[in-house]
Amino acid sequence: MLKHPAPLPACVADETGAPWTITRAWPGRDNSVSFEASSPRTAHVRGGSSSAATGVTLAPLAHDARLPGLAPLTADGTVVVHRPGRRAVVRTTDGSRFIKVVRPGKAGAVVEAARRGAHFAAAFRIPAVLQSSAESVQFEAISGRTLYSLGADPLVDAAAWARAWAAWSTAWSTTIAASGGIVTPATALLPAGPLPGSHTAEAEVDVVRTWAAHAARLERSSTAATLLSDTAERVADRLLHSAADPLVPSHRDLHDKQVLWHRVDGLGLLDLDTATHAEAALDLGNLAAHLQLRRRQGLWDAARTGTALAMVRQAADRLGVDQRRLSAYETAARFRISCVYAYRPRWSALAAQLQRELAQELAGAASHAPR
Repeated sequence: MLKHPAPLPACVADETGAPWTITRAWPGRDNSVSFEASSPRTAHVRGGSSSAATGVTLAPLAHDARLPGLAPLTADGTVVVHRPGRRAVVRTTDGSRFIKVVRPGKAGAVVEAARRGAHFAAAFRIPAVLQSSAESVQFEAISGRTLYSLGADPLVDAAAWARAWAAWSTAWSTTIAASGGIVTPATALLPAGPLPGSHTAEAEVDVVRTWAAHAARLERSSTAATLLSDTAERVADRLLHSAADPLVPSHRDLHDKQVLWHRVDGLGLLDLDTATHAEAALDLGNLAAHLQLRRRQGLWDAARTGTALAMVRQAADRLGVDQRRLSAYETAARFRISCVYAYRPRWSALAAQLQRELAQELAGAASHAPR
């Protein structure tokens, strides 16, 4: 029998009775859910958890038994990210650095990932590692605003928006094309430059199926859960049954919150922990899917979304990405994102709508496919 996590409310009260809005959530073991919450009363975010056994619990600020390095940092910083039990980010009071907090003994992997990010430094500013310990890594803060933030700012005019995206398109396509790191699936697991391993279409299918299963656990209807599974298989079919492009250096989590733009200093690139080799369509499809989501969320208008999407298509053309592969990865990202956002109370209704639309779209495409 399918077990379901306890329903996650939009808000949870703290020890004073003040409401905290749940902004992000992640599936855990034994049908538990961990979450991050924010309040207009403070710049700090807080972690929490929900389970059928304990209900919804908001943890004390900066309290995380699996991240013992977090609490001391709040004396001179603000908790801006907290995924309970996994990681947190603290911005220092003077704004000069961000400190990533991980489980004890895990910081070395973060430092190594930051070194691998140097591959993208020819065209993007990459935060430098300033200091590290067994459970935290301090990064310099780099100038600029995320493309996500710029898109939601009505004071940013169309010309400035277009310049930022044109700069990104040129920088991204130039960086990937000039990498000299193109490898085939057969050799991708061998060391190639600063980036290790690979993320093939088969690996992306595993991610899609995993998130479809996570989203299915939220459904009270077996019909809805089955529809998610069926959609995942149609997504998989698209990824696995057209010829793959060569593998190139990849961010593997490229979206509008990972790219910074400054009109003088240019572009910055964040969170290179997942950098590897993949088809160029993976990053471009993921980015395109996020841009479409911003429009559906009502955060960007149609004109801004169209400008940004045109620049993603331009980068794909410059890199010679096969349009079928771009479509396949974009579809996979759209579905995966809808499953991720199903765990976010504010966006769960939109996530369900996106899932239904994509299921209809893929079913229609299957019915018109040549037999």
